[in-house]
Amino acid sequence: MVEEVPDEDDNEDSNDEGPPVVDVHSTAVRCHSGVYCTEWDKQRRRELEAQQELHHLFDSVEEYELAKWLATSGLSQAAINAFLCLDTIRTRVQPSFASKYEFFKKVNQLPIGPAFTRMTVLIKGDLLDEEGNVMTEEVEMFVRDPVECVEFLIGNPMYRDDLTYAPARVYTSANCKTRVYHKMWSADWWWNLQNMLPEGATIAPVIIALDKTCLLNFSGDKSVYPVYITIGNLSKGVRRQPSQQATLLLGYLPIPSLACCSDDLRSSKSYEVFHECMLEIMASMEKYGREGKEMVCADGKMRKVFPILGAYIADYPEQCLVACTHENRCPRCLVDPTARGHSTPTEPQHQTMTLELLRDNYDHHSVETTANLDEIGLRDIYPHSGSTSPIPTSSLALHRIYCTKFTRGVLDRHYQSMPVHPSLRHFKKGIMHIKQWTGKEYKMMEKVFIGAIAGGITNPRVVTAARALLDVIFLSQLPTHTSKTLDQMAAALNEFHCFKDMFVMEQVRTHFNIPKIHALLHYVEAIRSWGAADAYRVSNKKDASPQMIQWLQRQEAFIFRTAYIAWIESPQTANSPSEDLGDSGSDTDSNVESDSNAKHNTKPMQLHTAPPHFPMILSPLPLPKPLPFVLSTSQPSNRQQSALRYSMPTQHDVFNVYKQVVLNIQPGTALLPSFCDRVCAIPAQVANILPKLGKVPQFNTVLIQTPPGAPFPIRVAQVHLIFELPSFIARYPTPLAYVEWFMEFKTSKGPARMYEIQKMRQQGGLHSAEILPISSILWSCRLIPKWEDDMAAAIAPDKIFEKYETFYVNDFLDLHSYINL
Repeated sequence: MVEEVPDEDDNEDSNDEGPPVVDVHSTAVRCHSGVYCTEWDKQRRRELEAQQELHHLFDSVEEYELAKWLATSGLSQAAINAFLCLDTIRTRVQPSFASKYEFFKKVNQLPIGPAFTRMTVLIKGDLLDEEGNVMTEEVEMFVRDPVECVEFLIGNPMYRDDLTYAPARVYTSANCKTRVYHKMWSADWWWNLQNMLPEGATIAPVIIALDKTCLLNFSGDKSVYPVYITIGNLSKGVRRQPSQQATLLLGYLPIPSLACCSDDLRSSKSYEVFHECMLEIMASMEKYGREGKEMVCADGKMRKVFPILGAYIADYPEQCLVACTHENRCPRCLVDPTARGHSTPTEPQHQTMTLELLRDNYDHHSVETTANLDEIGLRDIYPHSGSTSPIPTSSLALHRIYCTKFTRGVLDRHYQSMPVHPSLRHFKKGIMHIKQWTGKEYKMMEKVFIGAIAGGITNPRVVTAARALLDVIFLSQLPTHTSKTLDQMAAALNEFHCFKDMFVMEQVRTHFNIPKIHALLHYVEAIRSWGAADAYRVSNKKDASPQMIQWLQRQEAFIFRTAYIAWIESPQTANSPSEDLGDSGSDTDSNVESDSNAKHNTKPMQLHTAPPHFPMILSPLPLPKPLPFVLSTSQPSNRQQSALRYSMPTQHDVFNVYKQVVLNIQPGTALLPSFCDRVCAIPAQVANILPKLGKVPQFNTVLIQTPPGAPFPIRVAQVHLIFELPSFIARYPTPLAYVEWFMEFKTSKGPARMYEIQKMRQQGGLHSAEILPISSILWSCRLIPKWEDDMAAAIAPDKIFEKYETFYVNDFLDLHSYINL
């Protein structure tokens, strides 16, 4: 446990420095004494006893790789058979399988994950057939046992370094004032639940994900949709990657035709079918969630694991489906359906009380019990055990709030005139013509929306409201939160509610009784309870059928077999599978963090292995003559400076020129992950010299680190050329960039709350420019003109820097810019 550290200063932030502190729950996770073998350990022993090679089902490693490619490449069975029948394959490759039958016979012998079973559910309607009998409909589903899935995930050595078994509270420093919320184990739900279980219990928080929008054909005219399962013990970095198979397909839920039901019953019956199916699927969790089950975990230790439903990841309609609420009600609180646009918190939905009301209505159905359900917005159905409030998704959209009647023409022209950036979509035709918006398009629009409306709306309170809502959206997407960022998020939401009435006054909207606007009220509490919102990415666009289930198992078999082989060949795997499992384990497990899967390129930058353009002279390019070849002496080290004895280039000298450089950004805060950033400097076509380039040039703006003592640690510049000096001119360690400077940051006084900058010019009006090493670039940025007129016509993006002198620095480009600007 962490001891209290007394404050030495009244300033809240004075002691908020130093290494983070992790307070592990004192009663969590007791391991059994002894050494235990995982399933992979047992499998390896069997193979050693039988003297089998790792690829014993195939003649060689190469044949295994060929089989893996055939099974995972998406080829049809007919195509696989045709491939194996080719003369070249038969005579030269000579695999041990000559047909698809022999091939799949071998593949089906590979170990697989949890098995699928076929289940049927009988639906009774209220209509009668011709003989007077009640009509029924039978639906089938192929599902896995969720407890077997949990045991497979928590005991799989391929996830050994990515599993956490105990909850903990993380603080930014020893004063324990600022909490950190990121993975599920760092939040309150797991900690509070641990207090309710026996000492030494290990919780496996089960996460169920619904994807009802992905309808699949199953056995002819029947439709199903997939349900996925994972556990909160796994790090988010692993759960998010479909290639890791850390999120398993739990099964396919049927969508019945309900021809046996009347129109009045059909709607409620579809809800009942969902809960009946989930009740069958989750039956095993009812027992082991209360009693626990002994499981051998990935580190070879035996623990008593309690698989408990922790959360659903679902869209709003599916949240209401799980919580048994009407879709005009909130699945998390008792807010009146007409007051969802208010900022006043209401009483939360209590899971215990909700379950009692639903079950009491099921057991003693009457007008009174049904009225009790209607009063708090519950449906008259029996829920599956363990229904809980879902985690709200983190991706929100402003929807049509911004499509105001007084910005339509101007807003379109602003979007058309935006400078181009490699990571953003450029709306060449504006945004008003788009009829069907996708989530990706909403995100692209959000990133430049504040800059687009800042000069086109006369009412600053509208800009303030939009800025506040975007602050909430961007803060909600942080992969790691602290108690301070959550306070900022709550303050931004409160600011939005204070100013949102401007949209009503301007007759843009008549109300804000919108479910997703109301859902924002629950975000802060949800993050405190379950950790930062997960990016849920699992897809399966294949038709669902018994053959599809077999296809899926074959895919998993190769993924797990490849991981098994890598585990065997890894240095940490001892000669004996059990030697590395540790001794008796009555000590509390403190394995609370490991994100080993987050592997990033450590190189600071990447260029093409060869210049994309031929070595060329620079005189045809639209650059000043001559270039300012006075290299910045503040950037290279002293050793590098000694190599900068160069002769002044002439107009006939040849240079290697690059179109772009990729920077590997390592953020200086734990709130953000590392990422790759692209900086482009692409000139326009020059006849007979650069004919393959586009007609429109693209010169990105970047942030440059300034020397120590400067008023601002960073400045903005526009990159016009990326090149290398020829060795006969100078020996310089990195490529160089010719940049044109902007002036230092100036805090904006407007409601957009973005920095303003202006072009830096020398005497005579020329741009202030310099040649710098690429290593001085921090990351790219995007400038948005400070619109000062109504723009009768859109301006070409490459001409925008000639037209305007003052720009906003867009802090909504990405999370990295949002946090650091």
